[in-house]
Amino acid sequence: INPGDSIIAVDSVQMIDASAPTVSGAMRGTPGTQVVLTVKSTKDGSIKDYLLTREMVAITPISYAGMLSDSIGYIGFENFSEESGDIFRAEYQKLKDTGKLKGMIVDLRSNGGGIIDEAITLLSTFLPVGKTVTTLKGKAMGAERSYKTVLEPIDTITPLVVLINSHSASASEIVSGAIQDYDRGVIIGNKSVGKGLVQRTQEVGYGDMVKITIAKYYIPSGRCIQEIDYTHRDSDGRSSKISDSLRSKFYTQNGREVLDGGGIEPDITVEPEQFDIFALSVMARGYLSDYADKYHIENPKYKDLRTFEVSDAEFEKLKTSVAGKKISFKSVSSVKHADLVKYAKQEGYYEKIKDELAVVDSVLKARNTIKSMDENKEAIKKMLAVEIISHYDYLSGRVEYVLMDDSYVDKAEEVLSNITLYNSVLKPKKETEKETEKATLKAE
Repeated sequence: INPGDSIIAVDSVQMIDASAPTVSGAMRGTPGTQVVLTVKSTKDGSIKDYLLTREMVAITPISYAGMLSDSIGYIGFENFSEESGDIFRAEYQKLKDTGKLKGMIVDLRSNGGGIIDEAITLLSTFLPVGKTVTTLKGKAMGAERSYKTVLEPIDTITPLVVLINSHSASASEIVSGAIQDYDRGVIIGNKSVGKGLVQRTQEVGYGDMVKITIAKYYIPSGRCIQEIDYTHRDSDGRSSKISDSLRSKFYTQNGREVLDGGGIEPDITVEPEQFDIFALSVMARGYLSDYADKYHIENPKYKDLRTFEVSDAEFEKLKTSVAGKKISFKSVSSVKHADLVKYAKQEGYYEKIKDELAVVDSVLKARNTIKSMDENKEAIKKMLAVEIISHYDYLSGRVEYVLMDDSYVDKAEEVLSNITLYNSVLKPKKETEKETEKATLKAE
């Protein structure tokens, strides 16, 4: 069975027009039982039955673990599911045992959290036994509880970077917050979600329930990670900026100033890469994966992900394959333009600016498929390359390929490769300014 092949029946039940969840549900069953998949080959159209024995599938929380360079390791950690903390420690120990590890990247981007005990286990990798990493505080009797590291650390010295973004939440924030508060590592990325509430449901009759907040999580410096305003967020999931005057100051172990009420703010901010809505639409409609299927059939020889890139000639072939397809989409600009027209009419300005609005409208509507493909050439080539690599090296290759051109990872490697820069980030701002001043005077 190869990437792109179609499952057309499960145990003789037709699945040609079935949804992915329906096919997946039909394939699942009691471990040890058998299931017959009828598969149509993308390569030659042949149909063949495969008899498979069902087994328990362990879904690993680690998307990729390995050395990104001769001295810098990386672990992508996707969720805090059961036993995930032990899995992380085992993977870290493997990297440590190579004897090459001089810097470590732990990627918690888009990790929505999970079991808090697993977060404590992960933190035990880097912090000494007995360190308080979070405290649950509530008004109800018995609601306060502290969580401490209980396992012997594997490594309390190697420079560490933790990556977070606007979708890192809950247990991810406890981990990144504790690392930041103990100055054990540098946090890079974007401000996290700010999810620090403990809630439980209460029945209110007639089958209805209400969710009640009973406590909040606090991290070692004493600050609460809960976002003050968590209702107003942009399209990337980032909350609106809260004035610092509404937030309290706390201090890390080294004396660095940190604020509460807004999730975890990174020590170094990296802006996420933005893709045009058209490029995302091409990918979402499956045109890139379909083309990757065809490419894999025509080019069965293994592709080295470290040297592979989509050529301009290949991009032209992709354009030809989607030229006749209508890719409808609404950009943010077109939606905002429609709103502007609407409000201009309501407020009586439309007649005065209708000519200007018409020019903007014509520009927004002038984007046809081929023109839009050319405008987004580099972004689409990058997306297509990821799809093609997935056909040769599957998920691990896909992740590794993406990491090769990742601005967050690039910044992490830059910091870990410069111990002076790394240490300066972990020092209080005033102390860093004094050292800079001394260095300037000495140079003069």
